Amino acid sequence: MLSWQFEQLLRKDLVVQPEALRILTRALTHVMVRPAGRPGPAGMFLLLGPVGSGKNELIRAVARVLGEDPLRVPRLNAGLFLQAPPFLNFLHQLSQERARAPRPRASRSPELVVVENVESASSPVLDVLVHIFELGNIAVASGVHLDFTGVLFVF
Repeated sequence: MLSWQFEQLLRKDLVVQPEALRILTRALTHVMVRPAGRPGPAGMFLLLGPVGSGKNELIRAVARVLGEDPLRVPRLNAGLFLQAPPFLNFLHQLSQERARAPRPRASRSPELVVVENVESASSPVLDVLVHIFELGNIAVASGVHLDFTGVLFVF
């Protein structure tokens, strides 16, 4: 999908500043044409703003553009976990759910995952997130490798 197509689809759902919409659509297009074999997740977006500024509405609109059901976008509350093992177990469960129930998405589009309350996350949880963001995967204690290379993380 081309940048202008993303922009037209997002424009239907969002009332935003034209320049902000152009920047977002360029970034989404860049994520879609990500070179194969590049380490790390498909992309990361950091959304900042006060309550009521439209961050969640933007996430729902991006999910629709990527062909996902906005109500089924996984949300990770990083602030709930104090240690890495429970957080890794949660990520493992998320990976298993993704594998069991693949959602119809546009071809080559990344899967959207929202990470909330990063500012409240403990150091071990932040270490896990940084590892995933650098390499796109991580191994859990059972020896299973969790692959996040096709994931677009939104904070």
